[in-house]
Amino acid sequence: MSWFGKITGGTLGFMMGGPLGAIAGAALGHSLFDADSQDQPRRITSREEQEMIFFVSVFTLVGKMAKADGKITQDEINFIEHFMANQLKLGLKQREYAISIVRASKDDNTPIEDYLKQFAQVFPHSDMHFMLYEVLFTVAMADGHIHPEEEALLRKISPYLKVQRNIFEAMQARFKGGSSKRSSASELANHYKVLDCTPEMSDAEIKKIYRKKCREFHPDTLASRGLSEEFMELANNEIVKINEAYEAIKKSRN
Repeated sequence: MSWFGKITGGTLGFMMGGPLGAIAGAALGHSLFDADSQDQPRRITSREEQEMIFFVSVFTLVGKMAKADGKITQDEINFIEHFMANQLKLGLKQREYAISIVRASKDDNTPIEDYLKQFAQVFPHSDMHFMLYEVLFTVAMADGHIHPEEEALLRKISPYLKVQRNIFEAMQARFKGGSSKRSSASELANHYKVLDCTPEMSDAEIKKIYRKKCREFHPDTLASRGLSEEFMELANNEIVKINEAYEAIKKSRN
């Protein structure tokens, strides 16, 4: 997040524009950028601008998702804090700003579609849409299950993101895949969902899909599209799941 030290509070919302810029500005605390307030804002690169928009988008929509069932639970708060500190490894000021975005967005009346449309304009590629959707699904699962209101919101946003068909079911497969109580048939069905393919496809077709997904979620590909280093662990986890699914499918066909 090299952009974080290059801006001042007064310029952040203006630089982003749109509903995400409004949230970015509303979330700013008076002291958040005080350390840099004496300096002129330094020029940020186009890639840093993308990283900034992805960061604000994630935590804006996390706020919306966390309150989808009417309130933000302690489990969801704990997950968000753990996600920031341990998975993203954000610094203190970065975490404070992310929490400010969550709080601002949960009380904001802007339709979630407006945020998604702005996100899609900046990030036209399906892999970046998938990364965002996975974060939101994980937040919804923070208390161990998905409430009907959360499921409705997850299904509502998928048409605005370039994600695979039946994305909700595919995400469920990812979360259920680790259970030792699952039958081998259920596990195999989940692996097909992870790859977004079907048992009726040929080996060659499945291999082609597998290779395409590996290219899409390669760290270099995602970095070139605006995914910052802090979020790269999500991409690495997805590559692991893709590889596991492909190997399991190959084994079942031998």
